[in-house]
Order: sequence, then structure tokens, then C-alpha cells
Amino acid sequence: MKKKLRSLALLVSIAVLGFQIYSTYQEVQKRKRLEEDTVSYLEDRGYKMETDIDNLSIVYATLDKKVYMAVVTFQDESEARYFYWRKRDSNEIEQIDVIHHGTSPTLKREEN
Repeated sequence: MKKKLRSLALLVSIAVLGFQIYSTYQEVQKRKRLEEDTVSYLEDRGYKMETDIDNLSIVYATLDKKVYMAVVTFQDESEARYFYWRKRDSNEIEQIDVIHHGTSPTLKREEN
């Protein structure tokens, strides 16, 4: 009886661990796809990653729904953070917000 319980506990532990590994892998893939798609979105608009983009990072946000967002800082606007995400009803990237931390509120890339 104890051997069966140990075997069952081991199987359940392996299943839970497998699910956690799979879930983590899926989240990493979501982040990677968002980063790649955001780079493509910006490159389609004429920006170059090597010369125009200072930083692109993926963050996790809990709004009304848990989502990943790309936060982009351009080299010539180091005080502005542009936020992009995947549209809810499609697979397209869109700019959703800009936060400016400087004294000059002129934003070069704000989309309406």
C-alpha cells in the first residue's frame, strides 16, 4: 500500500512539474514573440534597432487582463517610454501609451 502511494505521489509530482515547465516555456515564447513582432512593427515604420532604439524590454502588466507589453526607449528621446501590445481582437501590434519623464513634453512618435 505504501509503495502504491509513493508511486502515485511520484507520478503526481512529475505531472505537476511537467505542467510548470510547459507553462514557463509558453510564457517565454509569448515574450519572445511579442519582442520579435514589436521589432518588426517598428522596422516597418522605418526605425532601425541598431541606431534608433535605445532599449526594448518586455514587461508583464495586470490591467483588466494579464498581458505582456513592450516598452521602447528611442535613442533621441531617452526620457519617453513608448508602450506597445498585441491588439486584443487580432494579432497586430499597437502603441497604447507614452510616458514622458522629462521637462519637454514634445513626443516624436506618439500614435493616435
